[in-house]
Amino acid sequence: MNYTMLNNSGIYKIQNSITGDFYIGSAVSLRGRIAVHQSLLIRNIHYNIHLQRAWNKYGEENFEFKTILICDRDNVKKYEQVFLDVLSPGYNISPNATGGSGVVTQKMRDAARRNGLALKGRKKPKSYIVKLSKRMMGNTLSLGRRMSKENKERLRKRNLGNTYFEGKEHTDKWKEYMSKKLKGRVFSEETKKKMSDSAKGSERMKNNNLFAGHVHSEESKNKMRVTLKNTLARKKAEEEGSHAR
Repeated sequence: MNYTMLNNSGIYKIQNSITGDFYIGSAVSLRGRIAVHQSLLIRNIHYNIHLQRAWNKYGEENFEFKTILICDRDNVKKYEQVFLDVLSPGYNISPNATGGSGVVTQKMRDAARRNGLALKGRKKPKSYIVKLSKRMMGNTLSLGRRMSKENKERLRKRNLGNTYFEGKEHTDKWKEYMSKKLKGRVFSEETKKKMSDSAKGSERMKNNNLFAGHVHSEESKNKMRVTLKNTLARKKAEEEGSHAR
């Protein structure tokens, strides 16, 4: 794929290298539009059920994203319609050009949701999970990028009232996994300050109500007792050592 060309507007093709079938689309930003396709397909929630099923059946490695025409953004819809009429792509649901605005509409979201529900419960093969893991290793797409204030505000508003994890509890196996993963991790002073400032700004900290309603297990209580005992013993030893000098 020519990444330099992806900075332009134009017409693209998503082709199945095994069957030869393909999808035609247009975009005012080829890079952004193709990234959206890849993200939806990998997450198994693409609004085009034909393309999604083919992707799942033949595998990501057998699909190629190609730029077939670079044109002005004002002409993308016109040229997309020409390609649709001449090539009659098998994966396109509609014979009419959309214009490639790159905006995910509510209709597209509803279609993606329906497709996701239709495919829900189907276990992905281990080979798919391994490939996805390898694909994401070393991913530097967002490295060094800073989110704009507008995006931060949009995400903040979108997550207000999010009750996805309400009433859910992590399994002991997951807790053990996360504990091992984070054990020994050293945070930079900048990260510590950000975490501290974030906690200070929370409603629970403002009201000095961090553990309201929380009941510690006996195991947790014993661990805290041991930790406190060791901390006091260490401080006492340090004080005695300083007096001895």
